[in-house]
Amino acid sequence: MFQNFSINLKFVVLVFVMGVIFAVTFMVLNRVAGEIDVNWTDYRDQIAQRQKRLMDIKSQFGYGGGIHSFKNYVLRHNAKYFEKAKSHFEHAEKTIAAYRSIKGVGEVELEALEALEALGVVLDKYVKALLTAQAMFAAGKLSNEADIAIKVDDTPAFEAFVVLENVYDDMTSRTTDKIGASIAKELNTLILSLSFAFVVIVFFSVIIARSMTKPLEAALDKAKKSQLDLESSREAAEAANLSKSTFLANMSHEIRTPMNAILGYGQILVRGGDLTSKQKEGLENINKSGNHLLGLINDILDISKIESGAMELNSSSFDLHSVIRWIASMFSIRCEEKRLTWVLKESDEVRVTVQGDEGKLKQVLINLLGNAVKFTKKGKIELTVEKGDDN
Repeated sequence: MFQNFSINLKFVVLVFVMGVIFAVTFMVLNRVAGEIDVNWTDYRDQIAQRQKRLMDIKSQFGYGGGIHSFKNYVLRHNAKYFEKAKSHFEHAEKTIAAYRSIKGVGEVELEALEALEALGVVLDKYVKALLTAQAMFAAGKLSNEADIAIKVDDTPAFEAFVVLENVYDDMTSRTTDKIGASIAKELNTLILSLSFAFVVIVFFSVIIARSMTKPLEAALDKAKKSQLDLESSREAAEAANLSKSTFLANMSHEIRTPMNAILGYGQILVRGGDLTSKQKEGLENINKSGNHLLGLINDILDISKIESGAMELNSSSFDLHSVIRWIASMFSIRCEEKRLTWVLKESDEVRVTVQGDEGKLKQVLINLLGNAVKFTKKGKIELTVEKGDDN
């Protein structure tokens, strides 16, 4: 039945099918992007807040805060340490209450609630011990006498801190896995969509080609038919090679998008606040691996172009100032991360439209500046852009 359609009608059907494929792909990608946004929002609103509250509780409660001032008061009988200890304990109590108020704590993390309760009990014991010590000193008791009467067992508090750290680690791991799964789903959707589109194009191309050559088959002799078959095979090979290059070009672009999101989130996390050395190391590995993967993508694309004989400069008019500003915005952040000074010297003469390959210029600048940032331990990275001799 399909063979009886006119060529124009077949083209219309092809366009319709391709439109359906890309529309479905867009809807799926949009839904997956929403999942990533929800997971990131959960991390920002819940997990990061919990870590911040936990670090604050440790700071106010631990040996650098309330306990430290408490012991100094017992040893020195100095009222200023009493006030410091009291202030630290009050602040810790408020922070524990703030931790409890975070969305989800009372619904899913019973361990966290129990740990917070244990912290509150130990904190209450310290407050009572502080007031007891004050009363004993007022009655003329010595430090060693007070120390015996006001001992507090810290073990439940330290165990509670371990539980809260584990809750944070588990939630971070789950959220990271969800984001990773969503990104993988995006990539799989793209691969499936492009593969299906390729099959559809090949199918319609074959059908349309057969429709166009069928009226001539009866008029061709055996030798001319063989020649046409050879020519058709050569064209099919060239089309396949072109399709491969197009597929790799599209894939390289689509892979760069989620990879840049991953690198961006990694940079936000590194700059976001208190992190353990292990967490920093993990984020650094993510950034290094991501940048390495982007480099491999560019290499694969260039190799594909060389194989197909399509490696050439794409000359066009572009705004040189916009390119320089784009490069500057990227490497100012990288320099800040390595505590390097970023300097851009750009003369007014370069604020012009120039003719050339914008993509290759960006790639060269990124490679040069990337190596400069990588191998510079301290100091500054300077990019100077000025007009040279016309010759």
